[in-house]
Amino acid sequence: MAKTFYLLSLFISLIWLPSPASSYCYWAGNNPSWVGAPIVEQVTLTSVRVSWQGLLKRGDCANLLLVKHSPTDNPNNYLMSLPLLVSNKSYLVQELQPGKTYSYQVIAREEKGLLGVDYNKSPKTKFTTDKKNAMNYKDPLADDPNDVSVEVYTTNEPVMARHTEYKGMVLANKINTESQSKMTLIIREELVRELREMAVKMEANAIVGLRMETTSMLTGDLEILVYGTAIYFER
Repeated sequence: MAKTFYLLSLFISLIWLPSPASSYCYWAGNNPSWVGAPIVEQVTLTSVRVSWQGLLKRGDCANLLLVKHSPTDNPNNYLMSLPLLVSNKSYLVQELQPGKTYSYQVIAREEKGLLGVDYNKSPKTKFTTDKKNAMNYKDPLADDPNDVSVEVYTTNEPVMARHTEYKGMVLANKINTESQSKMTLIIREELVRELREMAVKMEANAIVGLRMETTSMLTGDLEILVYGTAIYFER
């Protein structure tokens, strides 16, 4: 009888206690929750920034975050981000169809040991990219008349290009140890300038397929990566 009671107690403890690596908050009423839908801001015609600063409650009970987006006219055709650290407060969604309405949602994944996994979903935000809202990149080389201007596009080819010649991939990255978003924007601008300077040396006059990625490191720093393809084109 005593042995049976011991085995039963052990079984119950295995079910209810989370694993040491889990962030699961096993007491009632402490699951991750959302107080609002994420904020979506247009970056280019084909990319948006999804942010959720202050919207996630009890994030300490979550293991990771996911960002989900799908066309509103075909919600089953959705895409998910790679797993993000809970400390992340924004994510860049790319390769969108211009002028198309998408639905955006952030999900807090909660590992619960033998009890399985909970996906705590935020409300959804609908957003449509528009030409009027597209971000215009300032040419970092334009201040120096001796520099050759290099056009930058997030699309795969320049506007009205008749002939293009592939020159090679350009990539630059930098670790941001500061927490201010203003510093992050400055670093991105510096990295775009660095790409343009690389393109000039490669005898290119444009960069296409520009992508920017920000990754949270375990040290708390941010790695900012900017890359694209250098080409020479004629109109």
